[in-house]
Amino acid sequence: MSAIATPIDADGHELVPSASVGIVERAVDGTDAADLMRAADITMRRAKRDGPGCWAVYDDEHNTRDLRLSQLAVALPTALDRHEFAIDYQPLTALRDGTIIGYEALIRWRHPTLGTLGPDWFIPLAEQVGIIVPLGLRVIERACQDASGWYLPGSPAPFVSVNLAARQIQHPKLLDDVTAILDAVGLPPQQLQLEITESAMMGTNDMAV
Repeated sequence: MSAIATPIDADGHELVPSASVGIVERAVDGTDAADLMRAADITMRRAKRDGPGCWAVYDDEHNTRDLRLSQLAVALPTALDRHEFAIDYQPLTALRDGTIIGYEALIRWRHPTLGTLGPDWFIPLAEQVGIIVPLGLRVIERACQDASGWYLPGSPAPFVSVNLAARQIQHPKLLDDVTAILDAVGLPPQQLQLEITESAMMGTNDMAV
């Protein structure tokens, strides 16, 4: 890696290359070349996640998780079409008297073979494969539909809270889409709370503001 990082002169411009390395140590006997390259590739991707100029050594535990993540990434678009995503609701209570004032919508993947998966398994993957916007919109739509059943005009009703991913906030049709959903289900806007993380607000993009 030190040799690779040696500066290169390219038409008067100094370039400093870097590498990500996946290392697999395995006995030669009984080793399949395709399996070996697949393991090296998966390990190299793990090194890449740590930043440029990093290396990682293969181990079964990491390989199993990375292989499963790769399989989940491939299955995500189909899962969205099959309506495999569901919402659990976590009550939000007032500290003064314990009254329920709202519910936080928590997305879950009801995977046909792996069971119920939490968002830490698939939200980063949804961002990588480019379906986080339609997936997030599906959550807002379902949450608003459910919340419309809690609402009675003239009486207090719990609001519903939905987390927004960074790419959702950057999507130019977000406000139009949310407005259309509220109008379609008849939910007053004050009954919907959108949670924006500090990481989504960071950067130079004024669209988030």
